[in-house]
Amino acid sequence: RGGTPTGYSTRQSTYGQAAVDTSTAPVQGVQMPGAVVAVPTSAGTYARIAVTAGSAEEVDTIVSTIVETAR
Repeated sequence: RGGTPTGYSTRQSTYGQAAVDTSTAPVQGVQMPGAVVAVPTSAGTYARIAVTAGSAEEVDTIVSTIVETAR
C-alpha cells in the first residue's frame, strides 16, 4: 500500500528552492513519517532523497540538514 501525503513545502537551498513532500507510510504495520526531498544541484539537475525516521521531528531535522548542506 502507498503512503498518505501530509504536506508540501519549499525551502531555500544553495542552488535554489528545494521541494519537500511529506507523508506517512506503513512499515511493518506502523505508520512511519517520511519525506521526499528534491534539491537542486550545481549541475542544474535535482537530487531526490527519501527520508524515513521514527518521528516527524526527526524527519524535519534530517530534511533541514540535507537542504542546508547539499551541494
